Amino acid sequence: MVSCETLIIYYETLTKFIETLTIFYETLIMFNETLTIFIETLIIPRNMIEN
Repeated sequence: MVSCETLIIYYETLTKFIETLTIFYETLIMFNETLTIFIETLIIPRNMIEN
């Protein structure tokens, strides 16, 4: 049998891991948005100049 303490530690570790993943995912989304804005600011002026 697995002891109750081991299960609790396992559960807490899993929870921390999921929180870390969530933060990582949100950071990725922010990075993606920033990158998109950066690329748009690079591309739009070039199109304005060509037209």
